[in-house]
Amino acid sequence: MADAVYAARNALPVFLTRGRDNAIGITVVDSAGDAATIASGTIDVWDGNGVKVVDGAAVTVSPASYTVLAAVLPTTEPLSDAWFIRWSLTIGTTAYQFPQTAHLVRWVLSNPVTEADLTKRHPELSDLLASGDDISDLLGEAWEWVQRMLLRQGRLPWRVLDAFSLFDAVREKAWADCFRSGHAATGGSGKYGEMAAFYDDAAVKSFARVSVVYDEDDSGLPDAGEDGASVVAPLFMGGPGSWVL
Repeated sequence: MADAVYAARNALPVFLTRGRDNAIGITVVDSAGDAATIASGTIDVWDGNGVKVVDGAAVTVSPASYTVLAAVLPTTEPLSDAWFIRWSLTIGTTAYQFPQTAHLVRWVLSNPVTEADLTKRHPELSDLLASGDDISDLLGEAWEWVQRMLLRQGRLPWRVLDAFSLFDAVREKAWADCFRSGHAATGGSGKYGEMAAFYDDAAVKSFARVSVVYDEDDSGLPDAGEDGASVVAPLFMGGPGSWVL
């Protein structure tokens, strides 16, 4: 008989903030999408140099969570995107491994958009969503999308010092997701599918135009030459004058 298949939500790296306790967790579901019942578990954490700083610590289960203590994350530890976490969780009688990459950061970049920013232009949003969807959840997913876009371009979110520069891209992606939910709620009738496609396109274009204050030297402050950094790396296509976004 084949082993059961479980999935662990892993939308972004784990961001661990230096100098304080960090409560982290992992969501594990079965093939039907139901929360897995975790009998027990441990966690291992490695720093950016590959040194194990948490070794087989017991975790709280169902859902699995753990608090990485401030003592493990001193402010003297260099910021890094090379930390690593491994959850070892027993489901039924079988132990499963769930790895996650992690970043040690000075602070976590905050979402610049609120629910009120979405409903100011589209006050109908809360009424059109499909059952089970929530504006705040869709906004959170849009913020995750923008952070993944940053990471794909080699930009670490925690080095961005002006979150407001990402405002339009986040808001437009959230609108797209809300109208897509509305499209599903109406069975595909009406204008919501077109609105979703319009805002999806607007979000991508807004992201491509973003320039940020980017903390290249990890000083925590904007320094000369760190403003106006594009978040989209140019792509060289092979010929003179062929740099494109």
